[in-house]
Amino acid sequence: DVPGGPNVVLIGHQMWQQRFGGDSQVVGSTIRVNGVATTVLAVMPPEFSFPVTEQLWRPLQLDIGVHSRGSGRLDVFGRLRPGTSIDKARADFGGIAASLAAEFPAANNGIEARLRSFTEEYVGPEFTARVWTMLLAACLVLALSCLNVTSLLLARATSRAGEMAVRSALGAGRARIGRQLLIESSLLALLGGVFGIALAGIGLQLFATYWAGSTVFALPHGPEAPSWWQFQIDGRALAFSLGLTGLAALISGVAPLGHLRGGDLQAVLKGQRAATPGRSRVKWGSVLVIVEMALCTTLIICAGLVVRSYAQLQSVGDGLDLDDVYTLGVSLWSATVFDGSPGRAPTEHVYADRADRVELWQRLDMELGRQPEVVAHALASVLPAAGSPRTRFSLPSTDPAGELPRARYAVVTPSFFPLLSVEPISGRLFNGGDGPGAEPVVVVNATFASRFFANGSALNQSVRLGDADSTSPWLRIIGVVPDLWMDGVRNRDPWGLYLTMAQAHLAPAPARMQFVRALVRTPGSARGVEIAVRRAVAGLDERAPVSAVQPLAATVAAGTGRYRVHGSFYLFLGLVAVILAALGLYGVLAQTVSMRRAEIGTRMALGAVPASVVRMVLKRALLQVGIGALFGLLLAAWLQPQLEQILYQVAPWDPLVLVGLLAVLAGVAGVASFVPARRAARVDPLEAMRAN
Repeated sequence: DVPGGPNVVLIGHQMWQQRFGGDSQVVGSTIRVNGVATTVLAVMPPEFSFPVTEQLWRPLQLDIGVHSRGSGRLDVFGRLRPGTSIDKARADFGGIAASLAAEFPAANNGIEARLRSFTEEYVGPEFTARVWTMLLAACLVLALSCLNVTSLLLARATSRAGEMAVRSALGAGRARIGRQLLIESSLLALLGGVFGIALAGIGLQLFATYWAGSTVFALPHGPEAPSWWQFQIDGRALAFSLGLTGLAALISGVAPLGHLRGGDLQAVLKGQRAATPGRSRVKWGSVLVIVEMALCTTLIICAGLVVRSYAQLQSVGDGLDLDDVYTLGVSLWSATVFDGSPGRAPTEHVYADRADRVELWQRLDMELGRQPEVVAHALASVLPAAGSPRTRFSLPSTDPAGELPRARYAVVTPSFFPLLSVEPISGRLFNGGDGPGAEPVVVVNATFASRFFANGSALNQSVRLGDADSTSPWLRIIGVVPDLWMDGVRNRDPWGLYLTMAQAHLAPAPARMQFVRALVRTPGSARGVEIAVRRAVAGLDERAPVSAVQPLAATVAAGTGRYRVHGSFYLFLGLVAVILAALGLYGVLAQTVSMRRAEIGTRMALGAVPASVVRMVLKRALLQVGIGALFGLLLAAWLQPQLEQILYQVAPWDPLVLVGLLAVLAGVAGVASFVPARRAARVDPLEAMRAN
């Protein structure tokens, strides 16, 4: 790790398996890293990819003498000394930063030290908030389950009043009866908990197999899960689950005990039955239904928004022919910083001029066309749905004194649009005549045309890239194409434009063209594509590294990964909530009808028709559902900031979702109250009064 030290490298286990076939002779061999011959020192263990998903590690070999102060940055990792708090460490580093600022005010003034824990830096608050929201949603379903079990146990306690009265008469106290109820609820909770943990293990395996890949997590330093994340049910998770199971058993078991009062048990022993149920029992049943409906409403809103997001996600990649198209990245950064040549400063570029880089890409474009495995190909600075950089631009009508608008841009070869089967909406696409010395031209997308030109009449209009003082030439708009997701999957500001590779010198300064994406269509295998591209690149500059090949369809869809994972989670919970709420409402209504059987019989004996009895049951159901839905909407409003993180181009208060919510709640109320209402309407007045 000294300047001028040997070129050595450690490689990750995954790279060892995928790129070197697990060859045990790789240690001590020479490979090219960033175009430089490098010796492999070791293969790291499978679980190591510090700090996130890295697979190559080289010694820093930093030569301070060739760097000016403030010209770069390094990430610093360290362990706190035992007994030292992070606040003390922050204070120490704050003092170091203040000393540097005083000694080097030009470079360090205003620069502060920032200390974070490792997980805080590499997990981030956004993901943590999403996880807490998911945990809260799961707890809402758990609460629904507890309420349902409590309702069932309340009904069971009422039907077992005679049994409990006999036990009480034989000397069993409330504590003894309470222990029996708790044991019964604990057995139910234990069986359900064990079954639930088994299901969780299966679900975790499915998640780790199918979902725990790229773009699912969207962490601060990359979309992938770090290697130090282990998807398993460890001791803490198991203890947490069992603790919740015990709490559920306690809540569900204690509630019925309050309804087994001594006076009620004595009345049962004397053979007395009240004509109507006790107010407390009716009130408790109504409260349980209202709480269930509130929780159900919140989860239905989440599920409904997720369904809408799913519908929006289906449009990602629409209109693009992605079959048999693969993509690889080709970079020239390797030839700039890391070649390790004696006497060369790390900032010196082999391809110092952008024109040299563009010329290399044009030669690569021709070389790809000569590969037998390649049916069609193109080069682009960015991929569709990957997110393009932005630049300021002006139109002839733009006020130079005002703030210039921004638009996304990409540099592509003329074959880019035909490769993806994209036809122009109007005008034409790039062709071979749009060369470096030809008229400067540009293609804009549909949103750009409609946003910045009246009636979308963008053809033959002029655009100039850069700030207000830019001297770049005006570009004539020759065509309008679909948006192609230039803003990535979020697609919040998708207006953008395309330049042809031959005129890349007209692109904004940030487009240094040191990295391009090769798009290749082939009926062959991905391995064949990688070999063909590497062969073409090696014929031009063997130092230029080529990234791993990926299907373009997978790359485009990868941006929706985290929405699909979170969406599946909330959709499943929403469906479970609907089922639980319907069962809970049905149980309470059935119990109420059973307890009010004598009252209903008396009403019908006095002239009430079955239709009025049905209306009475339905009115009670709808009232409870309505009150619960109101509280559920308030809870959903409280969760709105977190809901926005799992939604894809859907507002948290989408009107279609609210209409669907009303329909679902009405359906739940109708289905749950149908059988109890029909049973109430069929009560025989004489039998009901005789039974009472």
